[in-house]
Amino acid sequence: MIKIRCTFRPQAWINDYACDVDVPEDANTTWEMEVEELPPPHSYESDELRHCDDAPDWVADWSGPFEVDFEVIS
Repeated sequence: MIKIRCTFRPQAWINDYACDVDVPEDANTTWEMEVEELPPPHSYESDELRHCDDAPDWVADWSGPFEVDFEVIS
């Protein structure tokens, strides 16, 4: 198993471009999880990490554009 740290980057459409938006200071945007293999970065597969059990509920419910970044931590 590979342990990763995920970071959710919520976005909004502005002039047909997905732009990062600010989140409240107390909003949790990161979580850690274990995967069997790494998804490709900036892909549909990495975006699906937002539906894992360890992700904050508001992340799974986000209706706008977004990106999920991740880094290997062990």
